[in-house]
Amino acid sequence: MQLEIQLSDLIGNKLYQRAYTMRYDQVDAYINRGELLIRQERTAEAREMFLRARQYDEKNADVWYNLGVTYLLEKRTAESFGFFKKALTLDPTHKRSKFNYAALLLELPSDSREANERQAVRLLEELYEENSELKVASRLASYYVDTNRKRDSLVWHKRAVELNPSDVSALFNLALVLNELNEHAESTLYVERALKINPAYVKGLALKGDILTKTGQLEDANKEFRKALDVDPNHLVSGHNLCVNMFNIYKPKIHPCHHEIGCLFIRNGVVSFAFVKTSGHPECINIGSLVWLSSFDEVI
Repeated sequence: MQLEIQLSDLIGNKLYQRAYTMRYDQVDAYINRGELLIRQERTAEAREMFLRARQYDEKNADVWYNLGVTYLLEKRTAESFGFFKKALTLDPTHKRSKFNYAALLLELPSDSREANERQAVRLLEELYEENSELKVASRLASYYVDTNRKRDSLVWHKRAVELNPSDVSALFNLALVLNELNEHAESTLYVERALKINPAYVKGLALKGDILTKTGQLEDANKEFRKALDVDPNHLVSGHNLCVNMFNIYKPKIHPCHHEIGCLFIRNGVVSFAFVKTSGHPECINIGSLVWLSSFDEVI
């Protein structure tokens, strides 16, 4: 299969080379060749193709869009933004340029931040009305989360899930926001849907554990954190939360004069350091700490 792909790319390269060497003004040949080079991760060569295409047709929105893509891949964001803007000037209906332009409006620093955000949201909503796409709904959902408008984000997270009910990331993002809004029952429904699709989804396991923790089901929560650590022994969130839950489970067994229990999780599901601050009664400090830590380590 890999050989077939390589041969196909080679044949494609030869065909496009013939097309644009026979007639230098064949802009489409340059564009197609450049897009092929982008897929091959040959960004500098792709940029050269689009620059040549621009020499023959400066009013072609596709040329400016593709230049924007290459500069974006090269992390030359400000220049990329200008190319997408130019493409939209030439063709206000150019959907791919509209999406990238709006997305960069939300990201680039500006003295007109609020105005840029309003324009970006308007453009993204227009795109969604024209052709409902998962990436548009997801970008709007992310914007509302970033601006701490989580209730508004729910509308777009749910639309993203409706567009692709089997998208694990979309299901997780919706469940995450619901959990942050303390809608635990509904959050559980979506995270379990994600885990049904991918039972080894670490972020989903950690989120389910967090939901169970918040609803007071510490033992069940720890099972989810342990599943996450089985998949990724270095998953810090699961390790930390497991650690905290174990402290809370064993806290009643500690001598009453001890308080402020804490731990540091490092890796492989093991607590590397644990401590108990005491109220200052010398007769309780060593014995209480040692007995408690010994029992905790046995459970871990």
